[in-house]
Amino acid sequence: MDSFIFNPCGTTNINEISNSNSNMIQVYPNPTINQVNIKQSKELSIFDFDVYDINGKMVSNFKIINNQISLASHASGLYYVKFNTNKGILTKKIILK
Repeated sequence: MDSFIFNPCGTTNINEISNSNSNMIQVYPNPTINQVNIKQSKELSIFDFDVYDINGKMVSNFKIINNQISLASHASGLYYVKFNTNKGILTKKIILK
């Protein structure tokens, strides 16, 4: 499983995109060394995204630049990226080597 709805606050948000639509955003390569590329469906606009560590603590907030996420300043481990889009919220898992 490479994506799922992740909510660090433990509540469900009505604006979350269902798992059946999780392919609207792809992140690759995954696992990665320092950055991932973002590919999104044509009908989806990404406004910004937050990066969370495995404990649910937000460690970064970004605007989309060149369809890439740089994680070079982060330690190796598992991260969750919460994308805020025109269709709702979608979260992807990223493994940083």
